[in-house]
Amino acid sequence: MGIVLGKVDVETPKYTTVYEGKDYAVRRYPPAVAAEVSYKLGEDNAFRVLAKYIGVFGTPENKSTTVESGESEPIAMTAPVITTADVNPERHLHDGFCKPEAVAMTAPVVSTPKNHEEKESMAFLLPAKYTLQNAPRPNNESVRLRAVPSRCVAVLTYSYNTTMDEAREKKDRLLPTFTADGITALEKGQKWTLARYNPPFTLPWMKTNEVHIEVQDKWLQPSLHSALDEDQ
Repeated sequence: MGIVLGKVDVETPKYTTVYEGKDYAVRRYPPAVAAEVSYKLGEDNAFRVLAKYIGVFGTPENKSTTVESGESEPIAMTAPVITTADVNPERHLHDGFCKPEAVAMTAPVVSTPKNHEEKESMAFLLPAKYTLQNAPRPNNESVRLRAVPSRCVAVLTYSYNTTMDEAREKKDRLLPTFTADGITALEKGQKWTLARYNPPFTLPWMKTNEVHIEVQDKWLQPSLHSALDEDQ
């Protein structure tokens, strides 16, 4: 019942809130590892391929770097699911190891937009205990492992069912808002993602969605430094 009402009961990425603006916040996230597939598979297929990789539907479709027996090792799910763009193939690993290992689902699911220069993708962030070196290697070549560096993002949170088109509208509203506060977006706001924290059966008005726009890590103007100092 809790999940239906919007409760997120899986691991989510840790972050530090470094600034709170009107209707948005700026967060700093630590490095992570993402399992990622191209959106050219279609949204449902992309999600299914990632779910099979971590073992949602049975034996995980991966090769463990740590489990020496033939048995799978269950690992908790995480959130969100992320849709993201601008994939750098050099950051992906496909090399194989040994045995299947069940990987925990995390939240959110992250989605990245697509334009004429971008490759749209969907990703699961793996549990924090994983690095690019010890993360289970995918059996399916459609799944790529990607190192996600530490980053600062401006975040707009909203509810209900959502689409990439709606998320793009939210991004277009968020960008000038934080720019007016002296915060600088990376690549003119083109590095942005949609993060979704809930399964489809969660009541729409209880769902949590976020638009993330990457911003400069040293984005604070002196006026904002002063404001933060006054708040502390």
